[in-house]
Amino acid sequence: MSHFDFPDIREELKRLNKELLTRFTALVANMVQAPSQYERRVEEISLLVNNIHHLLNAVRPSQARSTLEHALTEQAKQKRERLDDLREWTKKATEAMGNAPAGLKEAVEEALAASEERADAMVE
Repeated sequence: MSHFDFPDIREELKRLNKELLTRFTALVANMVQAPSQYERRVEEISLLVNNIHHLLNAVRPSQARSTLEHALTEQAKQKRERLDDLREWTKKATEAMGNAPAGLKEAVEEALAASEERADAMVE
């Protein structure tokens, strides 16, 4: 986390949003009662929007980090599931080969060991 305290930023964004709505309402009222004074209200609204924009930009790196962390966690979970499936299939194949000739059995075991090493390397 950066030097910003994100719960405070959230509260500040809420406050600025309410203030923006208040200023917009005042702008609309000014347009009805005193149209020549709109420039001051527009400047106030512009300043509020700039402040909101700055606060949102301050939160973006943390949001990106959280999104990346979630994506990587999901990828690792999927790879573990695939590895578990592969181990289960290997076990079934080994059981099915119980009556196979010794040479064939050794060749298949070597191939399975090599594929399991590659699968383990993918997960890491």
